[in-house]
Amino acid sequence: PSMATSQMPEAFKPLTGMSPVAGSSAPKTPTPQPPVSSSVSDTGRIVIGASSGSENDGTPMTPHAAVPNAGGPPAEVSGFTQGLPNKIGRYTLGRLLGQGGMAAVFLAPDEVHKRDVALKLLNPAVVNATTLERFKREALAGVQLRHEHVVATYDAGTEAGHHYIAAEFVEGGTVRDLMARLGPFPPLLAVKIIVQVLDGLGAAHARGIIHRDLKPANLLITKDG
Repeated sequence: PSMATSQMPEAFKPLTGMSPVAGSSAPKTPTPQPPVSSSVSDTGRIVIGASSGSENDGTPMTPHAAVPNAGGPPAEVSGFTQGLPNKIGRYTLGRLLGQGGMAAVFLAPDEVHKRDVALKLLNPAVVNATTLERFKREALAGVQLRHEHVVATYDAGTEAGHHYIAAEFVEGGTVRDLMARLGPFPPLLAVKIIVQVLDGLGAAHARGIIHRDLKPANLLITKDG
């Protein structure tokens, strides 16, 4: 079951003003902990991203594991993305954000709604009745599931033979990035992240949606977080 931050058990809250019990030694002064990175501030949020692509499950590449490139036309990208048009419907393909065997994801401005999205394109080489049905089910599940701790799916469709899903673009990095910078998390930061993840998973499970690849690289941090 999901648990809102405001419902955090007392055991997770810092204890202050404690008096030593008779016959016991006074509590030791806590060891100072390093400051919590502003990447997860009191107003930020953790967002569960898509599972990473594999040929076993047909799910697409997580959209926000940024891959550096010059931001030029898609033809500069290796793999099945080479030779893609500059536009897919109302989306202009920008820099490559991630690529796997099943799909690639681009940063793509939406010319209608005037916002950046993570545009996920299914690899034509793997398109068959099974993979296409999985891709469509994922798109439908994403559109139906709206939750503050799950990446939003805005749109899905097919344009000139290219199957796509347009999802929320989260700019703030991942929990894996934060782990690399901070090392072991302070307990309260770890609890804050876990509570938000459980909240998002609870909403997904209530709709019968199973993530199948939950890991720090797929936990996104909003830019203001």
